Amino acid sequence: MLTENQINRLYKFCVQHYVRYYDVQIELVDHLANAIEAKMEADKNLDFENALSSVYAGFGRLGFSKIVSQKTEAANKNIRKMRWQYFKEYFTIPKITITILLLTIFTAIYYLVNKQYITTVFILLASICIVLGIGFVIYAARRYKKPKKELLCLKGENMYFSFGLLCQVPNYYNMFINHKQNNATELALHPAYYFIAVAFCIFAILLSLASMKTYMKIEDEALKNYPLAFQ
Repeated sequence: MLTENQINRLYKFCVQHYVRYYDVQIELVDHLANAIEAKMEADKNLDFENALSSVYAGFGRLGFSKIVSQKTEAANKNIRKMRWQYFKEYFTIPKITITILLLTIFTAIYYLVNKQYITTVFILLASICIVLGIGFVIYAARRYKKPKKELLCLKGENMYFSFGLLCQVPNYYNMFINHKQNNATELALHPAYYFIAVAFCIFAILLSLASMKTYMKIEDEALKNYPLAFQ
């Protein structure tokens, strides 16, 4: 059984070999400790430092870099998968009601609002989305404190991703419809162009909601699994 000083030495060893993520360090230290204990048990004359050098040599020429790269790719893949899973929920019961509500609102704008004011109302809705996005950023910043030690599991997701998506809502409308013309936009009079813009806007809003949920899930798991990183 390794001593506390030897375990601390392993953490320093990981940092010295460019493993800055605390969650990756924990896994590597556990692996190194088990391997070192096995070697020292098999050879009573083998000291800790030589056993460490022998175990590290087994990682090959690239050392820990390959492990970090693989874990980074896995973490990013997990975030994309989680975000996509939450996004798909908005097309299944019961969350599909949110999607239907958004579509109903944008449809009502087209058929009930004077075409001359469609752009103004659309900008108002986009502004509301952006304000809600700012609200989430403030809420997340207050609820989730930045860890004192870097965590790889938090590297691929941040609170500003969803806010950035919401900021694109007016851009999608402008991309398809809002050209400089007198009074009402002529293209806005045609439902095909309007609802193409609406589809992109709803996509951005739903993906933003999925990203918010992903961020909160990852942060909650990090707080639960690595409490020492926040102390």
